[in-house]
Amino acid sequence: MKIFTNFEIGKCIELGRKYPDIEPENIITCIRSEYGIDEEPKEKKTDRLELVVKVVCDYLYEDIEELLTTKGNGSGRRELNRIRQIISLIAYNDYKYSLHKIGKYLVRDHTTIIFAKKKAWNFYNQEKQFKTDVDNCRNLIEKAIILEKN
Repeated sequence: MKIFTNFEIGKCIELGRKYPDIEPENIITCIRSEYGIDEEPKEKKTDRLELVVKVVCDYLYEDIEELLTTKGNGSGRRELNRIRQIISLIAYNDYKYSLHKIGKYLVRDHTTIIFAKKKAWNFYNQEKQFKTDVDNCRNLIEKAIILEKN
């Protein structure tokens, strides 16, 4: 018989309401490994930044290779800038990646990431569609993390 802490039960109820199609045991396993409660040795996890980029690009139907181009070939397209803004906002605020690491992954300077994050925050507070896109991406990333751990 498994014994669950109050923290695990509360988090499981919260995530269970949000994702009713995922089994409670899978959610508990995810919570234990995320907060270091499990005694088992941790396996190598997929880099979260890579997961954020993949989920956002899949959600907005954009090619990752095209997003990571440096100059030319439409690398400054409005759609690609929007995707970089969403990735910057989520990676910095939710997963605490440094501006330098986000910029290095997206093949951009950290000052570009600062500007993208600032623009994204303004869009998030003003545009309903942008806010919906960011929130949907956050939910998909959270669900992918839960499923990845099981």
